[in-house]
Amino acid sequence: MVIYVVMNVVYYLIMALQFLLLVRAIASLFFMDGDNAFMRFLYVATEPVIFPFRKLLERSERLRDFPLDLSFLLAVIALSLIQLLLPTSILY
Repeated sequence: MVIYVVMNVVYYLIMALQFLLLVRAIASLFFMDGDNAFMRFLYVATEPVIFPFRKLLERSERLRDFPLDLSFLLAVIALSLIQLLLPTSILY
């Protein structure tokens, strides 16, 4: 029973994080002010997920100057894979 609850909490936390990443991506298209409290919240909540991928991509000469933010895309893919690997039905 406890494992089921933990898996559900993790599943919904990942879903919420994916939603925040999507909101951050959309908000960045409208050049919202960085001093905005909402944008600061989005940055603080999502940057720990994006940062490792950004550092990984900075090592590549070709991807460093790529016009799209691939670290964002990789973070979304990684979260989706983690979500898929979580067991959906646990016997208790």
